[in-house]
Amino acid sequence: MRIAVNDHRVDITVVEDDGTEAPSLTTLAVAEVDINSQNRGLWLRRLVRRVCLATHLRSDPAMLAFGREAAGRPFLLGHDTVGFSLAQAGGLTIIAIRDGPVGIDIELPMRLPGRAAWSPFLSDAEAAAVAVLPEAAARALALKLWVRKEALFKAVGTGFLIDPRTVTLLDRDGAWGVRLQDVSIGDGAVCAAAVVGMSEIAISCRRVPLSKLAIVADVFR
Repeated sequence: MRIAVNDHRVDITVVEDDGTEAPSLTTLAVAEVDINSQNRGLWLRRLVRRVCLATHLRSDPAMLAFGREAAGRPFLLGHDTVGFSLAQAGGLTIIAIRDGPVGIDIELPMRLPGRAAWSPFLSDAEAAAVAVLPEAAARALALKLWVRKEALFKAVGTGFLIDPRTVTLLDRDGAWGVRLQDVSIGDGAVCAAAVVGMSEIAISCRRVPLSKLAIVADVFR
């Protein structure tokens, strides 16, 4: 999938969790985390992050090192211009990579609670737009706004240190000079990407099963 063509390119990889344990990758998960039923999600996120960034940089996954900013955003040591963002929902893990800050989020519709739970993250204008819609449309818009805000806050590196009710994202011109793009990846998932700058976002998107990712990682070892 390509949307527009310009210098604000975001490469997105969607990894489908096929349920395999990929035991050959225990050592590659590099002392970051061991694989077991309790921390499988954490292991998968870190594996996706490491392998996809290594593929992007054409480097050895085991040689990558990560740090964390004061507000909690991770970064890649020695590659100051490379931005990445990762999210997970259900059996999907998604990572976005670009030269510069980027944020991405993904949610599944069944994870959104009822109207009473929306008020903590909707601005007054957003709440008014949602209120006039029938239930199904209201839930869809509320979820889209939530995902956009997650992507925005990841792109600017603040997380939810900012009150989401102070930000209105009813269009793609996000706050603080950030451009938003809704991303269609199927499976009913709602996804959005955000980059700093107001130009159009060019997006390339690919899907791979976890087993395929394991093969790619094994080649790098």
